[in-house]
Parts: sequence; C-alpha cells; structure tokens
Amino acid sequence: MTREQLLNQYKVKTWNETILTEIEKNTEQYLALYPHDTEFRLRLAVLETVPPLCDYGRSITFSDSVLEYEPQHFQALALSVHNNLWYYGELNKTTLNLLMNFETNEKEISAIKDYLIADFYYAINDTKNYEKYLNSSVKYYPFHVNNLLQLAKIHKKNNAFIEANNLIKKALQNIQTIYSPNSISDLGSYTNFIAEHITGTLTTQNNYNELKALLEEEPNNNQLTCTKNEIYQLSE
Repeated sequence: MTREQLLNQYKVKTWNETILTEIEKNTEQYLALYPHDTEFRLRLAVLETVPPLCDYGRSITFSDSVLEYEPQHFQALALSVHNNLWYYGELNKTTLNLLMNFETNEKEISAIKDYLIADFYYAINDTKNYEKYLNSSVKYYPFHVNNLLQLAKIHKKNNAFIEANNLIKKALQNIQTIYSPNSISDLGSYTNFIAEHITGTLTTQNNYNELKALLEEEPNNNQLTCTKNEIYQLSE
C-alpha cells in the first residue's frame, strides 16, 4: 500500500470497529517500513482515540514515540499532554518537563501551551496557577474557545455573571468550524483533534447549541453551573 492510499483510508463518512482496525493494521505495517514518518505516527495516535477503539494508552505510546526522536514537536507534545490528563489525570515527569520547557515565538502555540499547563494545574488542584495560566493563554491568543469557557466558569463561581457571559460570547464567536453530519471525516487529523479537544475552535452543532443556550438563561438562576469537566465535554 502506498502512502497516498493509506492516507485516503483515513478519510471516511462512516466507520465501525472493523474499518478502524484495518486502518490501524495498515498503518502499523507502514510504520514498520518507515518508522520515522512522524505524520503517520501521529495519525495513529489520533485514530486510537476514535470510538469504539478509545485506546488512550496506545495513543499516548505513539505520540510519545515521536517525542523520543523529535522532542520539540509541539503537536506530538500536545496530544501526549491532553491524553495523559484526560485519561490518567496526571503527567509523568518527562512529559511535564517537555511542556514546561517548550519554547516558541508563536503566540497561538504559546496560548495552547499555557492552556495545557493550566489543565495540569487543574489536575493537581492548584487553582491559583490554573487561573493564572488560563489568563496567560487568553492574553497570548484571544481567539480560542476552551480557555475562555474555563475562565467563564471561574467568573461564575465568583458571582461575576456579566463577565462570564461576555467570555462565553467571545468563545462562541471564536468557533471556526461546526461538523456537518454528512461530511467526510479525517480520522487521523491531529490538527482537527487539537482544534476540537484542546482549542475548541472546531465543534459539533449540538455542542454549539448547548453553549449558546447558556446565554439564554437568567444569571440569577442556574446559569453557568457547569463543572469544568462538563464545560470541557460541551467543547468536545
């Protein structure tokens, strides 16, 4: 199978476990021949998160394998950090050091980095640094979604409902793409994975509608009573 043929296998309208397993097998065979093809290592990392596979352990193994020979590959780092925090609720020392010491001059990458650092502090219940890095993320690049939603939750907790509403409005404006039910999905796109699960700029119509509905409630009722995990699920 050629590289192009394998790439096309990832682009489907519908899928099941048989289809996913076939793509997985073909990619592993390809990587046995071309072990340093970073794109397909990361494609496999994303594929492993797709239902019904949902094998986050294997996903982390593939993204970590890229970091072994390319430690400054930010997409690989972002996948490893997100999936470790999402699945295990923690980061190992190696991954944490790579995240904290990652250097970039790109403001959007800096925003993603600080959002991931904020998520790490949330996982260890450090609320002060959690808020600090969320604010830093927004300051670097105010055009993402999830960082604004998490700050909205903090403002709500402090009874600052107007500020929370304003942040949600900005987050809604920052959504760039809403999945179409009839569109072709690229099951290995790590760019889309980061946009959907980390920055939040890509979402489903249902998630968009649920976020929009938060603005229709009165602030003195039950508005913005989501926990971080609930807001996180809405943005995914």
